[in-house]
Amino acid sequence: QRASTTASSSAIAAPEATYDAVFDFGIIHHVPDWRHVLAEIERVLKPGGLLYAEEVLAPFIVHPLTQRILQHPLDDRFERAGFIEALRAAGLAPMASEEMWRSFAWFVAQKPGA
Repeated sequence: QRASTTASSSAIAAPEATYDAVFDFGIIHHVPDWRHVLAEIERVLKPGGLLYAEEVLAPFIVHPLTQRILQHPLDDRFERAGFIEALRAAGLAPMASEEMWRSFAWFVAQKPGA
């Protein structure tokens, strides 16, 4: 018999302080409760662990053309500054970030403690 596994960004199947790094390539903006995802990432990172994230920002998501061709949650979307603040609120220390064309941004944040 084969075991099935499912992955969830809001309930990562790993004990606390498991990973040295977590990589997000445009996933968090698809989750309605994206702040919970950041808290879950903080939970599974080891002290000193890093989050590397590339995300789509609110101006792109709410643009009428984008809405016609792509499906995204529209409530509580973030811009760069809001994502940085949410990283801090989740217990992660933002280290670097860059915004591109008001539509995309990358972030590096660290779980304090190592």
